[in-house]
Amino acid sequence: IITAYANDFNYDLIFCRQIEALANLLGMSIGFSTSGKSKNVISALNYSKQIGLKTILFCGDHDIDDTNIDLIIKVPSKNTAIIQTITQMLYHSICQNLEE
Repeated sequence: IITAYANDFNYDLIFCRQIEALANLLGMSIGFSTSGKSKNVISALNYSKQIGLKTILFCGDHDIDDTNIDLIIKVPSKNTAIIQTITQMLYHSICQNLEE
């Protein structure tokens, strides 16, 4: 859906469409953005908030607009490799806990 929607409509809204399609199954929307400023991720979190979902953003230690984000988990680094590695570890830990 990502490439199809991006080609036909707008890359900045690719995740919004997925959230719209699954909204009745969701209670929370989680975004991952190294900079915390990826337009497609932030658009999805903003849309999620508009439809009543809780929002979480994983990002690096950057200044971001947190208006529509309920919880921000910042990796204390500006180094992309470090941010992505720590974020991946956090993500996998969350998934493991949910499975248990």
